[in-house]
Amino acid sequence: MNSDLIKKIKEISLLDENIRSIIFTGSRLNNAVAKDGLEDFNLIVGLGELKLYMGLVNKLLIAEETIIKREERLSHHGYDLIHIRCLCEDESIIDLVLLDNANILDYIKDNSLVKNIVDKDLILPEDKVISDIKFREEKISNKEFYDHVVNFYMKSVDVAISLARKEIIRANYLYDILKKDLLAIVNLYIGQKYDFNVNTGRLGKNFKVYLDKPYYEMYLEIFNTNDLDDFWKSLFVASSLFRKLSLEISRSLDYSYPKKEDVKTMEYLRRLNDKYNI
Repeated sequence: MNSDLIKKIKEISLLDENIRSIIFTGSRLNNAVAKDGLEDFNLIVGLGELKLYMGLVNKLLIAEETIIKREERLSHHGYDLIHIRCLCEDESIIDLVLLDNANILDYIKDNSLVKNIVDKDLILPEDKVISDIKFREEKISNKEFYDHVVNFYMKSVDVAISLARKEIIRANYLYDILKKDLLAIVNLYIGQKYDFNVNTGRLGKNFKVYLDKPYYEMYLEIFNTNDLDDFWKSLFVASSLFRKLSLEISRSLDYSYPKKEDVKTMEYLRRLNDKYNI
């Protein structure tokens, strides 16, 4: 944690009566992952009145100027919050969530990566053991697993048909959808391998740490889609990786696997490739 930043935030809060609580959260608190200095500064700010938040933003962004800032109003469990994310001139990235202080306990109830910075009304629970337990991969049901497998192979058909038609742009958009099912299966594979006690990170952030090296290297190969020949190769690598991981999950968790659908679909894709990728 950046002690200078925390000190400045405390000083700001003392001068503004509308700031009732401030909580530090996010990956900078997660000791389970290596730090590279590029992590966001994530702050949750409880206000006496959310409608008066405008004057606080520049104070809490710390830097005198921002390079770019995005602000959005969201609804969470029936109450409003303001989410602001910005890149500052000092190259720090700050992520703010502002909400009425009356709702802050509900907002953080499922977050295990929190540290209290300011608590003027003494409503926040005492600092608990900081861990990423709430963000670890969870076991899914056999049906959910089966659905991921069927979805993946059905989407692979859509991608392959677009490649056969040489619609490489459309194929890329469809491929992005397919990769979501692959991402889910990689997460599940890592989860079951480590008895669901690790955090794989958002969008594969920690795959390099937890995924077997041969599988990780295969994963890196699925993103080459610049031309038709490379795209076909990437699709087959993605399918091979998906099958390997899914079969290991099936054995480990004793889940049923649509083997016939897998085999027949891949035979169809190879026929398309042989006929049209010439």
